[in-house]
Amino acid sequence: MILIVILISVFQFNNSVIEWSSKKCISWDMYKSKIPSSSKFSAITKIEVQMEITEYASDSSSFKVYTKLIPEESWVKSDRTEHLLQHEQTHFNIAKVYSVILENELNYCCYFDSNSELIDLLFSKYNDKISNLQTAYDIETNYSKNIPCQYEWNEYVNKKLDSLGLGGLK
Repeated sequence: MILIVILISVFQFNNSVIEWSSKKCISWDMYKSKIPSSSKFSAITKIEVQMEITEYASDSSSFKVYTKLIPEESWVKSDRTEHLLQHEQTHFNIAKVYSVILENELNYCCYFDSNSELIDLLFSKYNDKISNLQTAYDIETNYSKNIPCQYEWNEYVNKKLDSLGLGGLK
């Protein structure tokens, strides 16, 4: 079984993280945390979505939203199959899809000074969307065990990435 943890944080950047890239898939060597003996899951992938204000002026702001895997909080048991790794990659990809949508929405409608409440609202909205979709993904794929459903989800999320100009991972 697999569980994914989503954390949206602002201005907290960790140097030992792996930023999502369309050119590089995750690998099991990125999973560095100790495995809890009591866990029923096969793997835990810790993902953070972080926002940075890249430009700040009284009448405008620019935002960048990052999607990162946290190796020191991610672990895998002995079931290190390619199938399970693809399931974890799709979790990472789901978070990236909504990070890009959040970034686009922030850059479209937010000025930092006048809309800090709107920024908080958008972060909350997309945190909920990511969390809800991750949960639906695990339930529908039965934590990767429903192979036909897993392939459908892989294709669905890859199409979302392609529609955002982030294709490349398959």
